[in-house]
Amino acid sequence: MTPRFLAPLVTSIVTRRQRALKIILKYLFPLVEERLRMDCIQWIIDSAPKKEQWDAKRIIQEALALWFGSVHQLAMSFVFALYDLCEHPEYIEKLREELAQTGEKRQWSPNSLPLLDSFLKESARMNPSDSISIRRKALSPYTLSDGTLVPTGSWACVPQRAILRAPTYYSDPNVFNGFRFATEGAVGKHCPKPGPLTDIDGTFPLWGLGKRACPGRFYAVEALKMMVGHVLERYDFELENHTARRTFSWRSATIPRSDVKISLRRKEA
Repeated sequence: MTPRFLAPLVTSIVTRRQRALKIILKYLFPLVEERLRMDCIQWIIDSAPKKEQWDAKRIIQEALALWFGSVHQLAMSFVFALYDLCEHPEYIEKLREELAQTGEKRQWSPNSLPLLDSFLKESARMNPSDSISIRRKALSPYTLSDGTLVPTGSWACVPQRAILRAPTYYSDPNVFNGFRFATEGAVGKHCPKPGPLTDIDGTFPLWGLGKRACPGRFYAVEALKMMVGHVLERYDFELENHTARRTFSWRSATIPRSDVKISLRRKEA
């Protein structure tokens, strides 16, 4: 799946990753043994095949695989949020006021900072990194509720981008409404129920659904809030070119372009 021009880079990364794996195993092995029944690790255990008992080494390897396969999502969500702040500066002062009101007692948990949480959720709705989600392979023939047959070996996916822009679920779905998911912003015939970005719902399939929904979503949202909050509090910022293309597509993914520039200036006290 790697484009040919990236092959040398991937080979280099794999070599470094093998060295890093030995170091990580050395330091994480005792920690994982103590925490086999906690957090994301428990999710990995519950999702593992039941025919064999996984040891600490295997669980660490699976955790690294999840990390390697998902860490880019947080970076892209951060970039898309900055794009939206630049395009909709009317939200900046309101978000800064919310941050200032919490002060030293601030928490970055999923249920904290409802305005910032709603803004980030709307940014994710408008900018999903992939147009499809929840990929599943039929291990045996399966008939959906509408009578559609999924033959053995076939893949079924959820049309994530279409759902997130569907007028059936969202009023004015192509209009950015930063406080759409906040209590005071939840108005309209087809407005979703207010709730934090970490919520799992069929009308917001960003995290997947069911028992395999993303176990790292709480960490991801907390980190995203901290990153965006840090920029809001300390910097003024703007896109250098508002008309330049900001994304490119690869397969079903939409990825921020690396040549888009955002000017950052230290905020005046």
